[in-house]
Amino acid sequence: MKKHQKRGFTLIEVLIVMVIIAILVALLFPTLSVSRREALRVSWTDKMRQSTIGMQLYQIDYDDRFALARYNPDVEDSRVDRTWVQSVLPYTRDFDLYQCPVDQTRPQNFTLFDPDITLGDSITRFYLASMRSNVGFNFVYLSPIYKQGSWTSRPRSSTDIENVSKTILFGESAWEIEDGQPRGGGNYLIIPPCRYEGRNSIDTFGLNGIPDDDIYRGNLDWEDGKVEVNGGLYPWFSPKVNIAFADGHMARVSMESVKRGCEVGNQWSGAIIDSGSYLWDLR
Repeated sequence: MKKHQKRGFTLIEVLIVMVIIAILVALLFPTLSVSRREALRVSWTDKMRQSTIGMQLYQIDYDDRFALARYNPDVEDSRVDRTWVQSVLPYTRDFDLYQCPVDQTRPQNFTLFDPDITLGDSITRFYLASMRSNVGFNFVYLSPIYKQGSWTSRPRSSTDIENVSKTILFGESAWEIEDGQPRGGGNYLIIPPCRYEGRNSIDTFGLNGIPDDDIYRGNLDWEDGKVEVNGGLYPWFSPKVNIAFADGHMARVSMESVKRGCEVGNQWSGAIIDSGSYLWDLR
């Protein structure tokens, strides 16, 4: 009776299998990468939505007023200043909500969970880290800061907004952009591209008589056609930028859309030509 000999794989057969597996991995990898990025985008949109809910909860406790962007812009000192992120955090209870999952540019020295730092250092780091939030606040319209001798804040309420579904509350942001690339994490503030409307130069900020130089702008500006100077906005999931509106809904819009109705000029020198399509103001 003939015995059957066990036959193993030849080297050629093993190599063929390995090549097939490598080809399959190469075909699947882009799909997996796209799927993972899409999952991160959805997660980030949800984080911004929760940040919006946090602001709404804050408003319930403070007579419908939006949070102060900063308490004391004269100094960068956690003992006498606080950012809107810090004010709203008790309502969201998760600092991670303000950090975009694909932003790897945040300064490492702002790490909050270091067991070797003192209590004072922890407070300072938290304060500085809150400024690098990737959720930027449309504060010039909703909670403006301006000088009248000293810095003054005038937080608005939801009832001041004519159409909450068409008014920007938050936009995803970057601290600064150099050669088209974000640096330094996010920015807790964003600013509008225009201020005055029409030939009569109506002040849409509602701060008549306050010069541009006396309105706090957080070193942000706009310049048409330059991604480096877009009021702090930055699309972390290009090409569209995540926007949260004052009624709580989210939308991904093009960078052109956030300038709609406005002739962008340096330092708010451009005019609002169509207030109906302009997404920043209170009307």
